Amino acid sequence: MLRISKLESQSESGATLRIEGQLVGPWVEELRTVCDKATGKGKRVGLDCSGIVFADADGISLLRAVRHKGLRLLNCSRFIQLHLEESDAIG
Repeated sequence: MLRISKLESQSESGATLRIEGQLVGPWVEELRTVCDKATGKGKRVGLDCSGIVFADADGISLLRAVRHKGLRLLNCSRFIQLHLEESDAIG
């Protein structure tokens, strides 16, 4: 299960989405859809990843892709950081 919540923002120019749970299976595509909608509005978007307890290879790939699209990944666990660094080194 994955929960995606919009955190209240003091600024109209940006938004932060808090991600909680497991970023696996169908939840990867759900997060992709939410990120695409959020960035389509021209706002700066951040993903608070502190609540991610596990991400499979597809989930890590998505995080890497949205980061390259300009989304800010915030509060990543060491687990997520290591996998992002590993995937950056590979390609």
